[in-house]
Amino acid sequence: MNHFLNKHKKAHMKRCYTLFFLLISMMVHAQKEQPVTGADLLLKNLPEGSRNYLVYMEKPDGSVIDISIWERKVIFSQQSGNDIIEIRQTWKNQNASKVKHVYSVLQKDSFLPLYHKVSDTKNIEAYSFTGKRIVGTDTVPNNTRADFEIKLEKPVFNFELDMEILRMLPYEDHVTFLIPFYHPGSKTPPRDYKYTVMGREHLNTGLGKILCWKLKIEYSERNIATFWIADTSRDLIMMEEVYGPVKRYKKLMY
Repeated sequence: MNHFLNKHKKAHMKRCYTLFFLLISMMVHAQKEQPVTGADLLLKNLPEGSRNYLVYMEKPDGSVIDISIWERKVIFSQQSGNDIIEIRQTWKNQNASKVKHVYSVLQKDSFLPLYHKVSDTKNIEAYSFTGKRIVGTDTVPNNTRADFEIKLEKPVFNFELDMEILRMLPYEDHVTFLIPFYHPGSKTPPRDYKYTVMGREHLNTGLGKILCWKLKIEYSERNIATFWIADTSRDLIMMEEVYGPVKRYKKLMY
């Protein structure tokens, strides 16, 4: 009888130890949520200069549509004696109505937006960021959003510049970054978006294999995006976004 009890006790203790170490392992590997502010961004990973991207959508049959080339240029400058960052974008497309020019101004120390303007063949939109408000810039001629205004509960980053912000994140394993984004002029209110670090992996490119941080965000059940950020240069090498059966890609050209 004692032999049976001792055997049962040992089996129970073994199960307890197994469960204990399993719980410890789960705690070690659990995702830590990290809110992102301007102070967390690593400006050293945002060099001046241009990056060009091939942007397109792929249908389930393998055909591609809506092919664009995005030219993005980062400039360090000054405005009224303050250090700023200018980002100039040109979105080229075979359809003239889809060609866009985007100009953004940001505080250099925090990457928080000061000004944002988008123009195409039909419209001009311009916004000024003033403390806890975003307003339409009434000094810009023909601004279709001159009457726009939204109040902010906290500072937000410009969602149009996510490609630059992602390269400045302080990457490490088992982290989910909470990034406060807002697309200027959008009806969707500002909120924290969850970007989860999935680890690192080698991505095959035309320049060979590149070790990348893999980042994932779920906008909804049918809309999920994955980003590959070069471990060394911090360039965004590729994005793959799934819209139901359709995929959208952004691929670094040079």
